[in-house]
Amino acid sequence: MADEYVPSIAGTSFEGLKKTNVHGAEYWPARDLQSLLGYGQWRRFEDAIQRAVP
Repeated sequence: MADEYVPSIAGTSFEGLKKTNVHGAEYWPARDLQSLLGYGQWRRFEDAIQRAVP
């Protein structure tokens, strides 16, 4: 993983946004990922998510 690029904005990295539920499963809230991935508006990010769903 050391050679891979991990995006970050204002000191917040992908791993820094990670949450863990009561069962120990990791997840990343979409609203948190929105700005990290460069989407300025939720509706644009939501459109991208919908296109990615099979």
